[in-house]
Amino acid sequence: MSVEAVLIKNEEPGVVGDQRPPRRGRFSGWRRGLSGLWQRDAPAVIWAVVLLLMVLVSALGPFFLTSPDAIEPANRLMPPSADHPFGTDEYGRDLLSRVVSAGRVSLGLGILITVVAVVMGTLVGSVAGFYERSSGVLMRLMDALMAFPAIVLAIALVISLRSGIWSEIIALGVVFIPYVARVVRSRVLTLRERGYVTAARAAGVSGPRILLTHILPNAAPAILVQAVFVYASALLADAALSFLGLGVQPPTPTWGNMIGEARTFITLAPGFMIFPGLAIVISVMALNLVGDGARGLIDQRARAVLELERVRKKQGKEQRRRRSPAAPAVD
Repeated sequence: MSVEAVLIKNEEPGVVGDQRPPRRGRFSGWRRGLSGLWQRDAPAVIWAVVLLLMVLVSALGPFFLTSPDAIEPANRLMPPSADHPFGTDEYGRDLLSRVVSAGRVSLGLGILITVVAVVMGTLVGSVAGFYERSSGVLMRLMDALMAFPAIVLAIALVISLRSGIWSEIIALGVVFIPYVARVVRSRVLTLRERGYVTAARAAGVSGPRILLTHILPNAAPAILVQAVFVYASALLADAALSFLGLGVQPPTPTWGNMIGEARTFITLAPGFMIFPGLAIVISVMALNLVGDGARGLIDQRARAVLELERVRKKQGKEQRRRRSPAAPAVD
């Protein structure tokens, strides 16, 4: 067969001349993943983008805006204008700059509070879930902490530790530890009965190593989802403490203490309270919706894993039944 005949044959319908798989773009996997997320939960993706934009604006905005501490006595309590899109406060400071700078402080404090709560809650929950002897004492302690209203307990801890940034971080971190510990304990109780954990125990692997290498990595998605909800609650709690004058003190702006300062001027300059309040509402709503979307994905994956394990167990039983010798016939 000539070369021309081969080329003509390869051009016939249904015949592929080049058997090599088509080259995929560098970002094709990311595009497929994002399109899948969009199809599953479009609102969560939208609010995740909103949250990312808020973080970027809070982080980079102070480099492009006027100083949040620049005082202009002649422009006190001005309404929104071209020079001051959000208006000014009682000292003539630009509210847009202060809201953006306050976002950097409030979002940063929320992250630190969440880290404290997640680290300590994961430690308590994993120990309580894996070691039965310590479960009763640790979880009763968590129940005792949850018996107090969160904001009341936070106020008591902040006052006892003296008001300040680190006192607020420690106090709110302690308040949210039980909410993480209960989720982690529930997940550890489920995972410790899995086959790979039983096999690791039979192989002589120590308990701490099983926790670190087998259980906690599989519990990480649930912990991350709970961390998102704790972050949202931490933003609200920080705003409440700052509003009461127990959090970060002026002139350092936070969304909470800006609302506290605006109480006196609510009728003269409503934007003084509205804009930081909107920042809190949008960020908390975004975090909650992103957390709901992530939890839905994790639940879907968990159901798929359980279904796969059920199918494997069923197949294993069928294989053992086929291999077992048939019972002798009775005359």
